[in-house]
Amino acid sequence: MCEWANQSSGISMWNLAGILHSRTASGGNWLCVPSHKRLAITLHWLANGNSYSQLARQHGIAKSTAVKIVHETVRALKMHMVPNSIRFPEGQELKRVMAEFESLSFLERCAGAVDGTFVKIRKPKAMFGDCYYCYKKYCSIILLGTVDACGMFINVNAGRPGSAGDASAYATSTMLRRISQQKWLTIQDNFRIEGTYIRPYLVGDSAFPLCATLMKCFDDSAGLQPHERTFNYRLIRTRCVVEQAFGRLKGRFRVLVHNNLDDPDFAADVAIVCCGLHNICERWKCPMEPTWLINTATYNQFHPGPNDQPHDDYNKQVGR
Repeated sequence: MCEWANQSSGISMWNLAGILHSRTASGGNWLCVPSHKRLAITLHWLANGNSYSQLARQHGIAKSTAVKIVHETVRALKMHMVPNSIRFPEGQELKRVMAEFESLSFLERCAGAVDGTFVKIRKPKAMFGDCYYCYKKYCSIILLGTVDACGMFINVNAGRPGSAGDASAYATSTMLRRISQQKWLTIQDNFRIEGTYIRPYLVGDSAFPLCATLMKCFDDSAGLQPHERTFNYRLIRTRCVVEQAFGRLKGRFRVLVHNNLDDPDFAADVAIVCCGLHNICERWKCPMEPTWLINTATYNQFHPGPNDQPHDDYNKQVGR
């Protein structure tokens, strides 16, 4: 069992077990299993992605009991753990996040890095199951995540079919709606550049739409001016934070990699709960073994220091 199973952001494993004890439905033989064991069984499943048959044998319970425990525990964690673990920054917290990004990459007013990743699932048996087939040639849902400069998720959205794309997931997200309603990425100050007020914004790759609250790289098809090249360099360095956060997320929670999930709605709940647990791991600085990473080469891509100059490897990525 992972070391982080005994730690959390002010919520110990026993507190989480208490949530399960008080919030899960009544009735059923599966409730004879103590709440702390139900939590341990679920964390084991999330970390390893085993089949329910394997999980049942390992913990000495019936397969049907394992299924019920995992589903009820995931639902309880999503309702009562995730809201405390994943929060979009506002007020002074927003100022802190922007300062950390500026320190990281000299990109002023950046409040988050957004990107999407695929969560493997089996092809749904329902109508329109083919729409979950993504360009990587497997069925999946999209997990859209936004992180701060420390790689902590500040917002997640999951469930769109794999064929939809990151832009579609962003366009239908609660985060965009709240940003458009001036509820998020709003701060009372008068920060201006050459007389123009600059609102806090997110950064993303070329799949996302360019707007006042979402910045992406300049297109280099016609060549770049020096200041545009510098901006792209800083934005790509900032964007690395979310890509590496996904790397650690999938390294810790192999259930997101193995395609044992066949219900898109439940898969979305699982992905969101894993992001909440990821934040707990990051906050408590739980060890992340390099061998857990799915793709070490991608994770360890060139990530320059604050005094480095733009590098050819990065220039090739501009506008991708």
